[in-house]
Amino acid sequence: MAQGSSGSNSGKWTIQENKAFEKALAVFDKDTPDRWANVARAIGGRSPDEVKKHYEILVEDIMYIESGRVPFPKYRTTRGGTALKVNITTLGPLVLPFSEQLLFFTTLIARKLINQKIKPYLPDFKLAFNHFCIHAGGRAVIDELEKNLKLEPVHVEASRMTLHRFGNISSSSIWYELAYIEAKRRVKRVDKVWQIAFGSGFKCNSVVWIALRDVELSAHNPWLDCMEKYPVELAYNN
Repeated sequence: MAQGSSGSNSGKWTIQENKAFEKALAVFDKDTPDRWANVARAIGGRSPDEVKKHYEILVEDIMYIESGRVPFPKYRTTRGGTALKVNITTLGPLVLPFSEQLLFFTTLIARKLINQKIKPYLPDFKLAFNHFCIHAGGRAVIDELEKNLKLEPVHVEASRMTLHRFGNISSSSIWYELAYIEAKRRVKRVDKVWQIAFGSGFKCNSVVWIALRDVELSAHNPWLDCMEKYPVELAYNN
C-alpha cells in the first residue's frame, strides 16, 4: 500500500491525536501488516508517513530519557526543553510567592518592551518547596536541573543516592527519592515536596505534595536496611 501524504494535517500534533496514536499503537503492533496505514486511519487526518515519523520521534525521546540525556530549558529548540519550560512556567504561578512572580513578570515585560537582551529572571523554587525529587534518569539530568534551578546539594541528594543505588529506573525513581527523604525523617508538617519526571511524547510532569504531619520511617520503606550508609561520597562530586 502506498504511503502518501495527501490529505494530511501536517503540523503540531494535538493532545487528542497523541491519545489516539498511543491507543492505535497498542492495537496495531509491529507485526501488523500495513501498520502505519492502520494507525493513520485510527487517528484520522494524518498520513502513514507522518505517523511513522511521529513514532520514530517517540522512540528517540525514550532513548534520550533512558540514557540520561534529557534536554533542558536552555535548549529552546528541543521538544524536551519546551516541555520542561512549559511545565515550570505553568507550575510557577500556582506555588511561588507573589514576590517571585512579580520579579518574573516584571523582567518578562522589560524584555519585551525595553531590551530583549535583559536576562530572564529564573524564580527561586526553593522558596516554594522544601524537598525536590528529580527524575534520576542519569547524572546529566540531575546536574542540569540542579544548575538551572539553582539548587543546593541537599536538594538533589535523594536523586543522586537513588541513581547510585538503583541505577536508571526512569520516572519511577521519584518515588524512591520520596522514600529516601522520608527515611531521613526530613519531611515535616506543612513541608512541600516537588516531584518532576519526564516521559515519552515528549512529556514533563510535576506532582506537588504537602505534608499533613511529620512523616515517620515506615517498616516498608525500601531504604530501611541501608539508610545509615547514605549519603555516600560520589567520585564526580569531588
